[in-house]
Amino acid sequence: MKNRGIALFVLLGCVVMGNAQEQTAFQDFITEVFEKKLSHINSYDDVAPLMRSFSEDYHWVNVEIGIDGKVSTPELKNKEDFSSQIKYLASRPALSLTWEIVEYHELSKREDSRIASLKVKVSIIANGTLVTSGYNIIKVVAEKNPEHYAIKYMDILQVASQSELGPCYVKLTRIDNANFDADIAYPDGNEYEHYLTKIKMIPAEPFKAFRIDDVEQHYYWNPITKDVTLNKKGRKVGNARTADNVIIIAISNEAKKRCTSMIRTYKTK
Repeated sequence: MKNRGIALFVLLGCVVMGNAQEQTAFQDFITEVFEKKLSHINSYDDVAPLMRSFSEDYHWVNVEIGIDGKVSTPELKNKEDFSSQIKYLASRPALSLTWEIVEYHELSKREDSRIASLKVKVSIIANGTLVTSGYNIIKVVAEKNPEHYAIKYMDILQVASQSELGPCYVKLTRIDNANFDADIAYPDGNEYEHYLTKIKMIPAEPFKAFRIDDVEQHYYWNPITKDVTLNKKGRKVGNARTADNVIIIAISNEAKKRCTSMIRTYKTK
């Protein structure tokens, strides 16, 4: 199956896209699947109508290129994998996905099959806030049967172009035993912005308190229990074995509206 997928990708890659064509029945089908069904998954009731548009032996390859330029490793997946992702979306009504087809090219029309190339604008929204947006470049292979079309294969190149919420990166440098510098990179549209701040550790027996510049909230660390709290009464936000880890927890808590995770990129000296 793997060799078949690779051969199909090569075949499609050799097809030259033509000019935009008049609306066809297959284009109507593609629009219905992606812009209407996939873009309106609000509950489990919406899953089955979408999945009927895909054949039982459906396979797909997804390659992601992040706004930081990193490329994911391609992996051939099946209909069960796809169904699991759609059910995940259906189980989270606060999370929505929209696909808008901005370019459509029908590459091959045969008696029992259709091949098309799409450029799709994709947006992910959580609780009314844009999380990320970008473009998918897609090759679609579908079979035609007496009742309807069924998508058999998709090759997806997912290019992120805008992100307001995502992984953040922090470079933490120890100045001395009590002072640290933090360089935080966070997603901002189609690039990462940097924010520099200082953190000071001060005694607050039996705790150690951490103060971030321009942040009113202090963070307290109990070196014995390892608890990190928002006050001395124990409003716990994490557990840390070192001062470095306390700072990562504190920064993550402050940046939770912008950062899905805080990734360490540099070790303190």
